[in-house]
Parts: sequence; C-alpha cells; structure tokens
Amino acid sequence: MLIKFDKYVLINGSKVFIHSDVMTCLKIIELLPEGQEIKPKTLAKVLALFFRDNWQNHVDDKSFKAMTEFLFKKLDEFDHPKSEKTLDIIKDFDAIYSGILRVYKVDIIEEKIHWWKFLLMLADLGDETSIAYRMKMRGTNLSSIKDPAQKAEIAKVKNVFRLTKKLSLDERNKRWRG
Repeated sequence: MLIKFDKYVLINGSKVFIHSDVMTCLKIIELLPEGQEIKPKTLAKVLALFFRDNWQNHVDDKSFKAMTEFLFKKLDEFDHPKSEKTLDIIKDFDAIYSGILRVYKVDIIEEKIHWWKFLLMLADLGDETSIAYRMKMRGTNLSSIKDPAQKAEIAKVKNVFRLTKKLSLDERNKRWRG
C-alpha cells in the first residue's frame, strides 16, 4: 500500500487545503500553549498558518479538531500512553534536525517536507542518533538498574533531558478550547 501524504483535511465531508510542511506545523505546535486554554488571538494565528485559503471560514471546533488530529495523531504514536514522555518535538528539535540531516541528507528547514514524511523519518532514525539516545535515557527505568554508579549516571542524564508530562490529544483539545 502506498502512503498518501494529504495536503488537506476533511471538514464536514469537504477537502480543505492546508500547509502541510514541517516548519509550518512546528510553528503551529510552538504557538499552542501546553496545558492551557488557547486564546482567540492565538487560535486565529494558528488557523491562518494551517489553512491555505479563507481560514476565517474555519474558526470552529471541527476545524480546530481537524488541525490537531493532522498534527498530533501520528506524533502521539511515538510515546506509549502509560510510559514517561520521551519526545518533545520542539525542545528536541536540535537533535531531530541533526539526526535527519545526517541520516537522510535532508534539510527539513530548507526543503518543504510534508509533516507526515518528517514523522516517518523521525520514527526510523536509528539508535546512532542523539535523539534516539535522549529518548532511550528518558525511557530508562532506574529501578531496573542494579549498579549504583550506573544508576546515578543515568539519573543525571535523565535529569538533563527531563520533559514535562505529556497530554493526550483529547486533553490538549479540551484545555486549548476551554
């Protein structure tokens, strides 16, 4: 089966064209406040970035939900729901960018790479990248480490790369929309 990289979302059964490139999607994610209600001015800004044309016609819950599903549905698959958060796409961007550039020779800042293609590259970066190391350290269960010196070292590394609690897609939508 071929992977189809949609350049639209469905709203009320109609295709609404969007900006699906990595950098636009990252700008939107960066603007969305973690764990807080989204302000009308911010909502207008993210919808104007996301929708190609007539974004003013799409300032409603269905449009907002279509946007967040496009952005976060695949991203949420990187972390197991019951595990500690191991990836923050914004805070880890330096390691993600360098890993993709090194492994795939693709400059995701300069090239207009589709958001989902970026997520596929991210998912398959491999253990030799710094983002894989960060995620491994964050996900390491300290109680499984017996050697006290190794446990202390891993605890120190985990603290350096520590992230805040991950919200589910539903929790994010609920908090952003009030």
